[in-house]
Amino acid sequence: MGSRSAVDLLVDDVLRELEGEFEAESFAEKDIGYAVLANRRYKVMLGWDRYEQDIGRLLGFANSSPTEALFSQSVAEWQAQNGLRPVDGMVGPVTWARMRSALGLPSGTSPAAAGGLSAPPSKTLTWPQIILLLNKYRGDIPLYFLMGWIDVESGRQLEGPTSLGELGYFQIHPGESKELGLDHPRLRTDPDYSIWGGIQLVRKRAAQAHSLGFPEGTELLWRVTKWRHWAPGGVDVILKDMAGNGVKPVSWDAIEQYVIANRVRIGALMDARFPIRGKHWDPMFGINNVDKTIQRGKQLAATFGIV
Repeated sequence: MGSRSAVDLLVDDVLRELEGEFEAESFAEKDIGYAVLANRRYKVMLGWDRYEQDIGRLLGFANSSPTEALFSQSVAEWQAQNGLRPVDGMVGPVTWARMRSALGLPSGTSPAAAGGLSAPPSKTLTWPQIILLLNKYRGDIPLYFLMGWIDVESGRQLEGPTSLGELGYFQIHPGESKELGLDHPRLRTDPDYSIWGGIQLVRKRAAQAHSLGFPEGTELLWRVTKWRHWAPGGVDVILKDMAGNGVKPVSWDAIEQYVIANRVRIGALMDARFPIRGKHWDPMFGINNVDKTIQRGKQLAATFGIV
């Protein structure tokens, strides 16, 4: 494997600093959901699923197994105590390396070495490389929006899969691949195909958002596009509830404030409509995911001088 260029390393440092400024101040409750899903992904990708009991003891759970939310919260506290940034509750590459050292495990433990799922050779591209591929296929889709989607969903990690079987830079669900006619396994091995396939998904969701009356060429359309990636049926439930109460989704702020004001009731509606054993639907998760996507995308675009 060739050594990385000084430019690549500089870009990584800048992005790491920006992420730290954006997220390191505090570990808010709304971020726990992100951390839980990220940890489900990271445990497979990094191979620390084999050492969960050891990590639990490191976090203070000597005689019990914490819930996923409590685990993430405890990871955030451990990160803060050990000077790690960002404090996000996620056992990603940096945090896992520090934990591995604290546990006295060999460095470089991989999923294969840890007895987890084997992964193909790394296909992680730099942002300049990803931007080239995005520009190849994106057409009129805002570049910052696609960059934010990739950063939030996969962190530029092509491999996966998540516990839901999502693959590729855009974290496409197997059902979405079937809907779009994509070769699902190829999303984790072919960067060009993964970008192309992800943009097909974005276009599909954007067309659905437009059919609901959201105007083309607006940030509101792209926000609703990402919102539908969270849960298309859930979005339909919320919009129907808004219409039934005479509230028009004329802006993202109007949608967000409605969900905040009716969070419990909407969650109950979604639980009844889409029952999943042991799962409670929180409509704020989708709202927060959209906000985070837009914020991350604009940050990254500014880093690379993209207007």
